[in-house]
Amino acid sequence: MNKKHTLGIIEAGISMPNEMENLQRMIRPDYGILTHIGTAHSENFVNIEAIATEKKKLFANNIKQYSYTENEALIQKVVKGNSTTEITLNWQESNFIFSIPFVDDASIKNAVTTIGFLLKFDVSKELIQAEAPHLP
Repeated sequence: MNKKHTLGIIEAGISMPNEMENLQRMIRPDYGILTHIGTAHSENFVNIEAIATEKKKLFANNIKQYSYTENEALIQKVVKGNSTTEITLNWQESNFIFSIPFVDDASIKNAVTTIGFLLKFDVSKELIQAEAPHLP
């Protein structure tokens, strides 16, 4: 990233206690999206609650946070093609359709989460529709 960039999306994964504090200090996020609390990399934690507590340290400075569950009610339709997926969300009482260059479930979930976040924070639908098909 350099001075021309206005937004960076960074995944902050953990596998041990106290890792998120270090990541939080490096990333210093203005916003945070909590996508999943699961058992991957859980061998160093006593239980799922310890994982959740560690992940929430990313939000230590009262940043605006967002979670995938906020999107679940928005999803109207998901149509997978050979190499793209068309997703319809209900946003502000109308349908919003966009395409992404992925068909696997994890990438679809991540894209929907990111796009739901962008919509919530007033990024234009037109910009999202123009850029979503080019996600790497």
